[in-house]
Amino acid sequence: MLSFNYEGAGGILRSLEVHVDPKPKETSSTGASFVLRIAAGEAKQVKLSLRILLPATLRYAQAVAVDRKLLDGAKAAGILHPQ
Repeated sequence: MLSFNYEGAGGILRSLEVHVDPKPKETSSTGASFVLRIAAGEAKQVKLSLRILLPATLRYAQAVAVDRKLLDGAKAAGILHPQ
């Protein structure tokens, strides 16, 4: 399984899971690669499924927004220094 996490519209954190069968030869932070050897007249199947995960509740999304505001405030006040 590959997992990609990102901040979507409205600052809501989301995750995309990518399930593939057969398993990829290699994976990286940006994708996967496959090697398929298919003989003449042969057929092979690659199954791909995508699953988008959203915050379980609106309360979770609100907590993330509050945390982001606190973090931004701390940076603006010079309390927190980004690395």
